[in-house]
Amino acid sequence: MEQYLVTYPIQINDFDDETTIGEAKATARKTIAEYVNRLRNLATKPSHDGQTWLFYAYHYPKDWITEPDFSLVPLNELRQKGIDTPSYGFEFTEQAEVMGYYIADSQLTKHYLEDLLVYIMYEASFFGLKQEHLQDELDKLEQATKEIDDGEGQTMTMEDFEREIGLEDLDRFTSQEEKYLHKMEEYERKIVVNSKSTEINEILQSQPHD
Repeated sequence: MEQYLVTYPIQINDFDDETTIGEAKATARKTIAEYVNRLRNLATKPSHDGQTWLFYAYHYPKDWITEPDFSLVPLNELRQKGIDTPSYGFEFTEQAEVMGYYIADSQLTKHYLEDLLVYIMYEASFFGLKQEHLQDELDKLEQATKEIDDGEGQTMTMEDFEREIGLEDLDRFTSQEEKYLHKMEEYERKIVVNSKSTEINEILQSQPHD
């Protein structure tokens, strides 16, 4: 619970002017404690597609400091595609289903277990601690998808998007700086690929087949 509040600290603007910092902290702790108890007591549901889903951690360099990042993958797909398996989002998944997903027993994932649990808690509450807004968002997503399929969705170029949000006048890297930046990004990708490969190999060696 404390790790959650460290990672996602309370916003004082969420409280009225008469609320003290101490009262805000107490309220936040109580709210998160109730959320944790809710997740603990949820009866888990089978995955929507019948697959075994798995969370695992890997290294991601942030400002050249070792940081964890996390992937959610179907185990069968991981066996088939390995490092090429994409990570899937779960904001739109019912909490009862997410609570039935597995966590890899790999060394790095165990090291970052607390961070991973905080990540899961945050993503699973994207549409409310009780997912009270989930159905509304699913309806919006379905409508947006239908509009795109019907050719009704609006699109714009990146240049138009930047202009619309006022980014067209931002300072830019020089062409030489862009080359250095691409080199940095290349090495970051290599670090991620190496870390993911190590984790995936350990996972596949230890996980039983479905």
